[in-house]
Amino acid sequence: MSHLTGRLRPVLACAALVALSLPPTLTLGAEPAAPASAPRFAVGTGLGWTGEGAGSNALAGLVGAGLGGLSGSFAALPVAVLNAEVRVGATNWLMAGVSARYATTESGAPADFAGLTSTVPLVSATSMQVGAAVGLRHVHNRGGAVEVSTYARLSVRRTVSVADVTPQSTAQSAAETTSTTRSAMELAGSAGIVLDKRLTDALWLRFTTPVLFGGTTSTEERGTGATGADKGDSNGRNNEFGLRFAPTLTLRLAF
Repeated sequence: MSHLTGRLRPVLACAALVALSLPPTLTLGAEPAAPASAPRFAVGTGLGWTGEGAGSNALAGLVGAGLGGLSGSFAALPVAVLNAEVRVGATNWLMAGVSARYATTESGAPADFAGLTSTVPLVSATSMQVGAAVGLRHVHNRGGAVEVSTYARLSVRRTVSVADVTPQSTAQSAAETTSTTRSAMELAGSAGIVLDKRLTDALWLRFTTPVLFGGTTSTEERGTGATGADKGDSNGRNNEFGLRFAPTLTLRLAF
């Protein structure tokens, strides 16, 4: 029980701050009814960035600083997002969304590149990430030129990264390839802001970013040596609590 409490402490702390920051109408549900013509549902899609730290960036820990720019290349890539909302009051919305990212990259020079013998290892890396989130959003200036909202959200994210390192990219050295697989599971709570700009009667442009963030990430790493032998497993956990900037830009259809 104490182990579970320790893992959830950052999330619970962020949830407490979020609850204290919510407006009374959101926490108590006492708000006026929305106009009959107001949209009831909304769906949106776009691109976003995760704002990953060292604990949640599985690739950074996987390939390490010695492999140059690969260590942060995947974390810098955007994720595809899909979200849906349902209005539960004049200014309150229930939010749900999913996100996904897949990327692969290769670095290193062939052994016979330009007629020279290369000792630079060939690194082939793949990263897959999926996530889901639910939360509540409160609109502070309904009908404004740019609607401003604040939200509270809980999220879970799973990342799996695989890196194959070959000392020299020749057929003779293929047997020397080592493979490392690292998985990370993040459970988090966040509070942030949303800016909505109406483009047409039903279409909106939305900017979203968290401000307060708290979460825990557990990681598991497994390596396989050149002979296929297991190099052993390692596990870790990282707790993070503080400020985070992770912008998302989406087009939202309200109806």
